[in-house]
Amino acid sequence: MTGPTLIAGGVPVGPMLSMFDPIYVGINEFGLPHYTRVIYKNLLAAGEPGGGKSGLMNTLAAHAALSVSRAVGEQPHGAI
Repeated sequence: MTGPTLIAGGVPVGPMLSMFDPIYVGINEFGLPHYTRVIYKNLLAAGEPGGGKSGLMNTLAAHAALSVSRAVGEQPHGAI
């Protein structure tokens, strides 16, 4: 990760977010944090009404807006 150090159960926040990092989207059915990677991938959000699809899209959009690597295809610092 290029952002802040991830501690157990912590959510990375701060000015060092990157679209290349896993994005925290919530907790799973076992109560553990769930992360997803969306760089160079498609995401289909489907579910029942009130299942949190809009919340997921808002989380992804907010992460992208706060990321230092916003351009599609932009490589993280030091990557070749």
